[in-house]
Amino acid sequence: MPPIVSEEYKTKMKKKIMETAFVCFAEKGFQNATMDDIVKNSGMSKGAIYNYFKSKDEIYIELMEQKTKESIDKINENLSKFDLAEEKMRYLLNIYSHQIERNPDWQNLIRVHIEFWLQSSRDENLKSMLDDRMKNIYQKLIIDILELGKKNGEFPGNLDSKMISTLFWSIIDGISIYYGVMKDDYPYKQMVEKAGEMIMKELVKKN
Repeated sequence: MPPIVSEEYKTKMKKKIMETAFVCFAEKGFQNATMDDIVKNSGMSKGAIYNYFKSKDEIYIELMEQKTKESIDKINENLSKFDLAEEKMRYLLNIYSHQIERNPDWQNLIRVHIEFWLQSSRDENLKSMLDDRMKNIYQKLIIDILELGKKNGEFPGNLDSKMISTLFWSIIDGISIYYGVMKDDYPYKQMVEKAGEMIMKELVKKN
């Protein structure tokens, strides 16, 4: 009879596997990294790792979901401190302009995400999962703020919240991709700040 392990132990092991996998993905690239690399670097047996994850795709998806939840929970906690939609938008822009200082792994995370993103375009299930994540978490975050601004009279009543939300993340993702590829030669912070100025100028226009 196999030993009974606690949920705390399972969580600890999964976290160890995901952290090891992220290092492998960052060093070798998502495409080139293998489950054998993860096994070797984790110090765990292949059977133990496959007991938790059947593929590196599964590892990345759970890693992404964990990081997303941690990030969004913290963002929502801080957003609740602001009453005005404009303050909330400026807070979000400030977060992303300071990502490099706040998150030392930001550059590696971007590169790994780019690879997985490209791979997902050839897999309908992965593509659907990423699309749902974008719509239900990230786009909704911006849309809710914009709708609050419209309701409060801070932003134009005819503002297309969905379009602006899509534009917001397209700009942030685009800047992040350039930074991930060009590394420190790219003025990431200045680009986010300039983009933020343009976005806020559009939002605070009056009818």
